Amino acid sequence: MSKQKRNLIVLAVLVLLIAVAGLLFQRYRASQEPAVYAVIQYRGEVYEKLDLSKNTELRIEDDIVGYNVIRVQDGEVSVIEADCPDQICVYSGALSETGGVIACLPHDLLIYIESEEE
Repeated sequence: MSKQKRNLIVLAVLVLLIAVAGLLFQRYRASQEPAVYAVIQYRGEVYEKLDLSKNTELRIEDDIVGYNVIRVQDGEVSVIEADCPDQICVYSGALSETGGVIACLPHDLLIYIESEEE
């Protein structure tokens, strides 16, 4: 076998090993990421924590104030329905990262993202 062919084989094996190591590291890192939750605060108290990795819907209803329907889907949380007059909470869109807030002031409802790290 020529020296050039042997060097080419060694290079191909090294590239393959580096690619496999990268994939394994990526899988390990993904398994180590903290869980992320949508914190639902209603009337100043934490009402519920919804895991963003699980699709679900939650309806918060009060005979005096009204209702909000909160949906977690594909790692995002949003208010999909409410009976408040301005609908700002519905038009706020979806949250998926810490830092944003969905607020429904008439219903005294806040939604924000929190991770286990915090």
